[in-house]
Amino acid sequence: NILLSLVLLLSVVFPSFALAEEKGPIILGNPDNPKLTIHKYEQEPGSSQGEGTGEEGQEIKDGEPLEGVTFTITQTHKYNPETDEWTEVSGAEGIDKTTGEDGVVEFTQADGLELGRYKVEETAGPDHVILNKTPAYVDIPMTSKDGTTLNYDVHIYPKNETIRGDAELIKKGEDGELLEGVVFGLYKENGEKLKELTTNSEGKISVENLDQGKYYF
Repeated sequence: NILLSLVLLLSVVFPSFALAEEKGPIILGNPDNPKLTIHKYEQEPGSSQGEGTGEEGQEIKDGEPLEGVTFTITQTHKYNPETDEWTEVSGAEGIDKTTGEDGVVEFTQADGLELGRYKVEETAGPDHVILNKTPAYVDIPMTSKDGTTLNYDVHIYPKNETIRGDAELIKKGEDGELLEGVVFGLYKENGEKLKELTTNSEGKISVENLDQGKYYF
């Protein structure tokens, strides 16, 4: 009875495997019009980092779209879908594009994007964030980890940390004594008042986690 059940089970399972192999991988995007879309986000130091899949719709829990980051993508390998071969490329010219207000930049065939592997570099950006100095490498098409999906419409979600800084003021009298209870206003360079602060028993005011920029007390 056990043997008969096993034979019946195999007769059902094997054809389904064969059918899956005949169908091939799931195709995302258009092989004749490949795309690479970069979604750039600004995050506070220590924010969570998600694992990318190359597909659109990744959830970003901590971060805001970042405008003004220039990406340079340079092809390092060409891909031939007919022979499934990757061929190394040397001396390729980079393609530059900059993120818009939504933090998004898209590379298409109109920009010179072809099938292959690309080095992705951040080459310019706003002063208030830390640019990633380490290049990333992206394949177009990108194969999913389990090998079931071939993606010709790749989406990546890199992040930049916001630069933060601290400031300290020490208030002393004419004779050098530390003065407690002196109230100061903290202002941005443009005159915008942020808050009022009072010196402690050591004559100090400490401010943490300031945006990059110029301030005065």
